[in-house]
Amino acid sequence: MTALDSFLRSTALEPLTTRTITSNALRQDIARGRERNWYLNQGESIEEVTTISASFRWNTAVYIVTVAGPSSRLDPRLDQAIGLITGVCQLLEMRPDDPQGR
Repeated sequence: MTALDSFLRSTALEPLTTRTITSNALRQDIARGRERNWYLNQGESIEEVTTISASFRWNTAVYIVTVAGPSSRLDPRLDQAIGLITGVCQLLEMRPDDPQGR
């Protein structure tokens, strides 16, 4: 059993908005995000707010970059925002490790 499975089995998922995923569909949504290397939240945590998140590895750590904004402004530009955030994460991950932080 994975840590995610343990968490989902032991936690009552309380809705934060009318769009919050509180069913087994959450596992599918997370799996979709893992496959495409970015995650989308459209009003699931805060009404009328969209977030896009992607991660990158640097040295031995994993970092997450998130862009958030009003759904009315971000949703029409979703493809562009996804391309930008995933592109930035790819560039950051390709950066050579530098112990001096340069």
